[in-house]
Amino acid sequence: MAMVVLALAVVPMVGMLEAGHRAATASGDYDAARALASAKLEEARALPYARPGGAADSAVEGYAPPGPPAVTENGFTLSVRTAFVDEEFSGPAGSPPTGQMRIEALVEWDGDRSYSTTGFVSGRPP
Repeated sequence: MAMVVLALAVVPMVGMLEAGHRAATASGDYDAARALASAKLEEARALPYARPGGAADSAVEGYAPPGPPAVTENGFTLSVRTAFVDEEFSGPAGSPPTGQMRIEALVEWDGDRSYSTTGFVSGRPP
């Protein structure tokens, strides 16, 4: 009888431990996705907006709309979407570059989970 009572007490604990493990893993994935998206956005923002002669190491040339192709890294898919925006940073401005560009870094994992962050770079149009 004591074994039955003990078994009944342990079974709910297994479910709680499993739920805790899932929550901790999901939190770790979210933190990793956030760090990856933020790092990519900061990488783009650290570049000069444009350089004379179309240097590939500027934001306009390196991240020309719609952005570089998606990459997969450690189980995460990173997409960078860019668009030139108008003076109020609201609507798409099309091409050529206007002096402002919106950059969105989107990280997806596990098929239905995602994190995105958005920033702007600006400067003198090339």
